[in-house]
Amino acid sequence: ALGIVQHHDSMPGTMSAKGSYDTWGTNDRRCIAGGCKKCDSTECETLEDYTKRLDLAVSVSTDVLEETATVLSGSPVRLSLNPTAYGRLGDTVVIFNPIGTTVKKLVSVVIPSHMGHIKPLILNDNGEKLYAQVDRDYKKLWFEAELAPAGWSTFYLSPVKNSYTRYPTITSKAPSKPVSNAYLSVGFDKHGYLSYVHTPYTQTNVTQRPYAYHTMHGGAYCLVETEDAKPLPLPDTVQTVAGDMFTEVVQTWNHWGSGPLRQTTRVIGAPVDYLEVTHTIPTLPPNRELISRIETNLDNKQLLWNDDSGMVLYPRKYEPTLPLSGNYHAMVSNSVIRDESSAFQHEGQYAKTAREMAVISYHTKGVASMHPGQLEYMLMRRITNGTDDQGPWPLDETIPTTVNMALVFGTVDKVESHRLETALALENPPIVLYGAKRPTVPSGGGMKVNLPSGVHLLSLFVFGNLKPTEEGSYQHSATLNTTTPAATRQQIVVRIQNVDYKSKEKRVNLEEAFAGWKIVGCVEKTLTLQQNFDDNHRIHWQGQTQDIGRDQEDTGMLCNDVRLMAMDMRTFTMEVEKA
Repeated sequence: ALGIVQHHDSMPGTMSAKGSYDTWGTNDRRCIAGGCKKCDSTECETLEDYTKRLDLAVSVSTDVLEETATVLSGSPVRLSLNPTAYGRLGDTVVIFNPIGTTVKKLVSVVIPSHMGHIKPLILNDNGEKLYAQVDRDYKKLWFEAELAPAGWSTFYLSPVKNSYTRYPTITSKAPSKPVSNAYLSVGFDKHGYLSYVHTPYTQTNVTQRPYAYHTMHGGAYCLVETEDAKPLPLPDTVQTVAGDMFTEVVQTWNHWGSGPLRQTTRVIGAPVDYLEVTHTIPTLPPNRELISRIETNLDNKQLLWNDDSGMVLYPRKYEPTLPLSGNYHAMVSNSVIRDESSAFQHEGQYAKTAREMAVISYHTKGVASMHPGQLEYMLMRRITNGTDDQGPWPLDETIPTTVNMALVFGTVDKVESHRLETALALENPPIVLYGAKRPTVPSGGGMKVNLPSGVHLLSLFVFGNLKPTEEGSYQHSATLNTTTPAATRQQIVVRIQNVDYKSKEKRVNLEEAFAGWKIVGCVEKTLTLQQNFDDNHRIHWQGQTQDIGRDQEDTGMLCNDVRLMAMDMRTFTMEVEKA
């Protein structure tokens, strides 16, 4: 993952994961675009073969989820991220929650083609009927799923006429009245652009529209444009798709680039404090940098807060003497603009009336605040000439891509109280897996209780078949087999982090989190250390002081009292048996 999102030569944050660019050692762009696994040429064996890495990552992720579900459910599970992996799409959907807290979230699943245009009924594994909404293209079904921490829920699609699944109301114009849920009231102008966002505590004028920088040279490292970005013309069409699950406004530019370019602004019916914004981007015209510019009436004094590390925000004041590139910064996870004038501050503290807008990104990209009350972020870049002096190749990115974002509104204290947790939840959405017809995959698994507020589940692996050896230890079996004796142990590898950078300490009880299992062994493997927990006097980063120090916690402590300082992350491997 680090190689894909952080490599400074071939993967700037403005490029799609499967970019069709000429790269190290090959001129076969069809090979890159189509996936190098389909090419037998030795030219495909390149240093920068990210396509193959992505294919491998998807395969490994599915394997881990299959084995986790198999071990925790006690029966073999076959799942795939591909809806048609088992021939005709089955009617079973398993949705996995990758974070360590319970979520209740709007999710979408692919509607099987063999169901025709019947509105399929969605049921949970208790047979209860759920309300759902079909999307505007009749390709996906949206419904609200409640998922246990690091657990999953199973749902079934049934091709029967019903009153629970509903079509949206589609009109060929922007909404004339505010679109609201219990927290947000959102206004749009006649062209479908945002007009304002009101919360119970704030009122913010805001608009968001696509702009483009035009340049004849550039590279992976920085912008080199000398003139401000120009707004795109008004959209060719505007649609409002209104339903109980969500209402979205879809703006379409049919003739910009290879078309169509779309900006979709979605207001979820549930009481959440964020908007979802999806940019559907075609092949750009040559020598363009497409951005999205958000203009507000926030008095930010051209001060941007960005998260270079992915966690802590840093203030970035606009510097007019620098080129455009000097005012762009990295948005790893989220960036913020606020009311910054003296009227909203007292002795270094923000007033309760100070407003904030947080922009949450699903992947790393560039961000800047070039004008008062404004924030802009990169979407995609296409440079077709060879004047980039950083290397011999142009960044001729031609694969269409989709960029998902979210906008959070409120007072500074309200948004900051949960900004990072909201970002982590949106960046790690539920994973939708498809199975053959009606397999036995009961809902459950994962953890029995939520992790404490501010503690993020970075990774969880569950391995089956730790078979006893002659020496009395346990070894993982390469062949998954659920008919092994009841005494066979399982292995749980869990990595957690305290993402609340203002906190002094968080305490986690892993034995409580994985209740139902008897922990018979616990080894900390933070920083690749292999010793038993009782012998662990590990060295770790103290996030508050920026110092490296030796851990002072009680060495007799077991997994029932794991202590996490601010920004600290720890990894544990537990051998468990059924309690």
